[in-house]
Amino acid sequence: MGYNYNGRLRSSEILLQEDGTARMIRRAETPEDYFATIYGFDFDHAKRMKKISFSESESENHNQTSIKVVH
Repeated sequence: MGYNYNGRLRSSEILLQEDGTARMIRRAETPEDYFATIYGFDFDHAKRMKKISFSESESENHNQTSIKVVH
């Protein structure tokens, strides 16, 4: 199961069914999803004003997205 400890975005979840097929049961969260839960925060405005930057890195086991807020 996913969690949001320290602002970490939840990854997608795949269900392996009895017949051997896989089905996505939850998509990966995006930074927009994370900031949508913060009352009064205008994510689109912050992106337009270049107050938020993202960096993505891929490792062998998972993808990570870092969010940096510039004051």
